[in-house]
Amino acid sequence: MVGSVDVAAALALLLGALPVIVTLRHPSRLADRVHAVSYVLLLVTVTMTTVLAALR
Repeated sequence: MVGSVDVAAALALLLGALPVIVTLRHPSRLADRVHAVSYVLLLVTVTMTTVLAALR
């Protein structure tokens, strides 16, 4: 820990994000409808996970 920052966690997040950053550097060729549907599915997944975690 450096101050209130967990350096190992910060490095893990950075290393996990680098491939995504490189991949998304190029413009997306997916249709807007695909993006919209995936976003809604992601929101539903996160909501369900949060509710299930709260009930546990």
